[in-house]
Formats: sequence, structure tokens, C-alpha cells
Amino acid sequence: MKLIVGLGNPGTEYEMTRHNAGFLAIDYVLEKWKVEQRVGDIKRVSTKQYEACETQYLFDDGKEEALTLLKPLTFMNNSGNAIKTYCSLRNDINVSEDLWVLHDELDVPFGSLKVAYNRSAAGQNGVKNIIDALGTKEFNRIRIGIGSEHARKISSQDYVLKNFSSVEKRAFPVVWDFVKETLERAIQSGRVAAQNYANKK
Repeated sequence: MKLIVGLGNPGTEYEMTRHNAGFLAIDYVLEKWKVEQRVGDIKRVSTKQYEACETQYLFDDGKEEALTLLKPLTFMNNSGNAIKTYCSLRNDINVSEDLWVLHDELDVPFGSLKVAYNRSAAGQNGVKNIIDALGTKEFNRIRIGIGSEHARKISSQDYVLKNFSSVEKRAFPVVWDFVKETLERAIQSGRVAAQNYANKK
């Protein structure tokens, strides 16, 4: 079973902030997959720690892959606790192969993605907590670029908690489609295919 986790902070005040790129990507991808009939019936599970949508990804040949799209509700810096709790309730998640974490990345330019595996958190506190909670950094990540020239002029903490600019918002459909297409390659063909696709775009 593939577990796709989008990182962010719950609450309307954080909804359109750069730190919520993972939440925004998850919401977009799920809605597009529903329209495209890429997913089957969706079971929604809500707890104090997370919101999860359990479904099946439908391949072109009719095969299915069990899939969960999850948003931690523990705030960014405690994301790992929610993931650990969900994984503990399942016996079909191999973290090193099945876990894909979508998160904002200040060191990657806006509009670009980087697929990473077995890497340090590099200052991303949500990823750091996941590594601490799971006891490993051997899991897949899609690093969603939020970097810009403006980011160099203010503190990183202030920058990630500011709303996306109007110019960035207009580019959302292209950016989130890029995430969706990268995830589709990950599900259908694995990490290397996703990495090659993201790095060439």
C-alpha cells in the first residue's frame, strides 16, 4: 500500500501559506484523480492526529494499488507522530518503499520539484520530526519548490508562513499537475522513474 503524505498546518490562517504546499498538493491531486477516475471509492478517516483518504489507484490496464492520502493535523513540527500512528495501525506499509512525503522546500525554486530518498531534513522541521519518529530517513520525498529572490530578504520562518503571492497562485494548476504526474510515475514505475521525470522538467 502506498502512503502519500502532504505536510502543512491545520487551520484557515495557514491554508494558503507556502508551508502548506504539501496540503495544497494533496487536495489538488485527489480531486484530479477523482475526475479522471484514477481512484475508486474513498473511505475518509479523521482523528485528532490526521485526515486520511483510503482508496485504490486504478491503472490503465485495470490493476489496482491500495493508496492512502494523508494530512497530519499535528502541525508541521510534529508531522512524524501522525504518520507513525497511522503506520502502526497497518501491516501493509513498507516505509522505505511505500511512504511518499510531499513538502515545501525553500532551497528549490518555485515551480521546480526534486525527488529525494534517504536524505537529511536539511532544516525542514516536518521532515526532521518524521525521521525522528520513524527512526529512519529511508523514505521517499517530493520536495516542492517555494524558493524565490524574495526569500533571501526575510527570515525563512517568516517567508514560509506568508501566503503565496498572486503570481504564484496563478501558476498553481501547472505546479500541482507537475506533482500529480510525478506521483503517477512513482506509483506506476517506482522511485527512479519519478526522479527522472521530475529532474528533467
